[in-house]
Amino acid sequence: MKKTLLIILALLISLSIVSVFMYLMIFGKPKDSSEVFAKFGLGNNGTISSNPSSSVQTPQNTNTIVNVAPAKLQQLTTRPVAGAYVSDEHVRYAEQGTGHVYEINLTTGKETLISGTTIPQTVSALFSHDGTYTAITSFTSTGTKTIVGDIVMDDKNGGKINGVSLPENAREVQFTAQGDGVYYLIKNNAGSVGYIYNIEKKTSVILFNIPLRDVRVLWGDPLYVYTTPSGFQNGFLYKVGAKSSLIYTTL
Repeated sequence: MKKTLLIILALLISLSIVSVFMYLMIFGKPKDSSEVFAKFGLGNNGTISSNPSSSVQTPQNTNTIVNVAPAKLQQLTTRPVAGAYVSDEHVRYAEQGTGHVYEINLTTGKETLISGTTIPQTVSALFSHDGTYTAITSFTSTGTKTIVGDIVMDDKNGGKINGVSLPENAREVQFTAQGDGVYYLIKNNAGSVGYIYNIEKKTSVILFNIPLRDVRVLWGDPLYVYTTPSGFQNGFLYKVGAKSSLIYTTL
C-alpha cells in the first residue's frame, strides 16, 4: 500500500515538473502570479474570459494636473437665495420666500435692497444676461406664478419690480439671448404650447404647439423638446420644425 502511494506521489511530482518546464518553454518566466492566470485565459477575479486570446490592457491616466492657487471663500449673504446674476462689479439675487431683490457690491461688500416688491413663497428666480430684467416664480394655492419685469431703482423706497404675471403654471421659463424676452411653456389637455413673451411690448407669441405634455424644452434656434427616460420607458428628443412638425430621436 505504501509502495503504491509513493508511486502515485512520484508521478504527481513528475507531472508538476513537466508542466512548469513546458510553461517556461512556451511563455517564458512570468513577472508575477497574475500573469500566470492571464496566460491561461483567466481574469476578472478568476472567471474564464469570453475571449481567451485577447489581452486586457490598463488605460493610461490622462488626467492633467493643474496647479490652482488657493483662495478663500467669502460669504456674501446669509439670506436664502432663489437665483442670482453676477457681474464684475456686483451680484444681484432674489431672496427665497419674499422675492426681494438685493445687490451686493463686490468691492465694498455693501448690500442694498433694489426691489422691495414682496412676492410670497418665492421659490426660484432668473435674471437676464445683463441683470436688468428678472423672472420670479412663486407657489400659489393652485400651482405656480411667474412675474417678469424690470427692476426700477429707487433709493428712497427701496425700488420695485415693474412687470406682469405670465399665465398660471408657466413652465420652462428662460430669458432670450438678447434679454428682452422670455420663453415659457403651457400645458393643456391637447399637449403643450410654447410661447415667447416680449417684455417691452407686453405681448406673447406662440412658437409651437405639440401633442406632448410632460416635456422639457431646449430653447433656441433650432428648438428642441425632449421627454425624460425612466426604467420603464425610453426618452425621445424632438426637433421642432416648420409648422411645429416633430422629428424625433430615441435617447
